[in-house]
Amino acid sequence: MNAILVRDTIRRDNSKNRRYTKEEKESLIARMLPPENISPSKLSFETGISKSTLATWRTKATIFSSRNTAKSKKNMSSTEKFLIVM
Repeated sequence: MNAILVRDTIRRDNSKNRRYTKEEKESLIARMLPPENISPSKLSFETGISKSTLATWRTKATIFSSRNTAKSKKNMSSTEKFLIVM
């Protein structure tokens, strides 16, 4: 029983957390990437969203993007890769 009571006291009430739409996230992530390159700190001050949340979104977006780029390079022909380099 004590474990249940402890678990209940540790549990967070996430019902008040704001949910952001995919479009809102994409828009904010785009502002943190080139050409704007706004820092999460500045964007946090502007929007009221925590720096850590914004930094996490940016990190996840860049990791996802690099994975997709790596996969697309694997599907390219030698000629396509050569044209990119030139």
